[in-house]
Amino acid sequence: APGVQVLSAIPGDSIAAFNGTSMAAPHVAGAIALVLSAATGLQGDSFTIREILLSTVEDYGEAGRDQRFGFGRLDALSAVQTAISFV
Repeated sequence: APGVQVLSAIPGDSIAAFNGTSMAAPHVAGAIALVLSAATGLQGDSFTIREILLSTVEDYGEAGRDQRFGFGRLDALSAVQTAISFV
């Protein structure tokens, strides 16, 4: 997931936009947690979870993975809906 202009809480009761993988990783981890909550039978099946996430992203730019957008923007709702069909 691209980590570009991701809003984050900062000290002083405010928010700011930051870039980088450290900003994208929490979103990916959150999406995985949602998938596992909806489909507990997928616990330990990292291959299927990865495939669910990749098959439900909104792809931008060139088809598939590219340097600007990675694989695309996560669609957590679609990922959860897809995961439910696996159990």
